Amino acid sequence: MSLENADTEPPRRGSPRLKPELVEKIERELKNWSLPKITWDRVVSRVEVVARRRFSRQALEANDIIHRAYAEAKQKLRKGMPLARRPPMPERLARLQSENERLRQENEIHLEMFVTWLYNAQSYGLRVENLEAELLPAGPDRSDIKERVLQARERQRQKRLQYQQQRLERRSNSSRASSHR
Repeated sequence: MSLENADTEPPRRGSPRLKPELVEKIERELKNWSLPKITWDRVVSRVEVVARRRFSRQALEANDIIHRAYAEAKQKLRKGMPLARRPPMPERLARLQSENERLRQENEIHLEMFVTWLYNAQSYGLRVENLEAELLPAGPDRSDIKERVLQARERQRQKRLQYQQQRLERRSNSSRASSHR
């Protein structure tokens, strides 16, 4: 996809594992590319270091932002523009420290949210064992899951009916007993 045709071509779809924060990091890496040559193989290798997991070239290229940043870096290298330099160590250190602090605060918020959710779940009768139960398997054929849900609903309905019948029997037995006195 050329940059001129960006408006006419359909939007690309990226890997769902490419979260916005990671896409931003990869874009920054591409904008600050300091090697004399850029290839998708080199980008994949660099992303593996940054993300600590491997993405295919196709997954990276399918993301609009990453693809655009790659094209811009490649264009810059073709035109012979000066290579980006890494920011000085104190700048990088300050940026990493502020990112670290932001992540700590985010983590604290998530912990508070978890504690709230756990308390609320327990106050509504859910036990920790229920909350820690494994998720149902996900897959293209979800009919078995639907079937299990329907069976569970039917069992609950049967229990309710059974309970209602028992209550009615108890009432009729107690009314018969009181009328015989």
